[in-house]
Amino acid sequence: MATRNMKKVIECACSHNHGRSPLAEAFARKRLAQVGALDFEVISTGTEVARADGMLAGTVDCPAEWYDIIVDINQKRGIYDAQTADALRAVMKPENFGPDQKRYVNEAMRLSLVRFFDEEHEHRAEAFRKFDLGEPKQTRDETKAREDVVLFLGMGPDHTEFTEGLYKTRVHTPIIQTLSGYATRLPGLKFKNSYGGTSQEYLEMAEVIRDLTFKSVDRAVQEIK
Repeated sequence: MATRNMKKVIECACSHNHGRSPLAEAFARKRLAQVGALDFEVISTGTEVARADGMLAGTVDCPAEWYDIIVDINQKRGIYDAQTADALRAVMKPENFGPDQKRYVNEAMRLSLVRFFDEEHEHRAEAFRKFDLGEPKQTRDETKAREDVVLFLGMGPDHTEFTEGLYKTRVHTPIIQTLSGYATRLPGLKFKNSYGGTSQEYLEMAEVIRDLTFKSVDRAVQEIK
């Protein structure tokens, strides 16, 4: 745990430190101020910030697992009908591509990601205004092992699994749980991600993050000494 006179840090993390974890950070900071927990502070990070930056810049190939995600979002938006989406899922496999095809597919995926990322930026700003959270953070910070973190709240199990690996060989290990799991005392839970969704879906997700974060902060203040 944190040493004497050191702030006890709560770390909220998602994949890209762009949509969910900055919201959780802002809600946690707001709740800590409400309850007067001056010995805590909060940060947010992302477990895949570097990879996301590379994907957006086109220097890192879009991983195959993202193909279905992007096709699903575009189908939901009506850009692809069901037949087209099914056909794309069937053929869009890296082993089917030659070098030229791979470059074309990666660029198509990158352009979709840039669009979704920009939209999420706008949705996040709207959520910060609606919930009176001040200004969104301007940096996107990579998750790393820290000596001052006492509680790590991942938005999903993939984030907690990654962080458990970071602390595996270290003496100091914080409490590592999903945000949903820590708030509800049912470890391993995650909530629906609205990435690529509408503004309304994002605001609904923000409300869920607010409620879970408030509960998590209340528990941390009571239990982490």
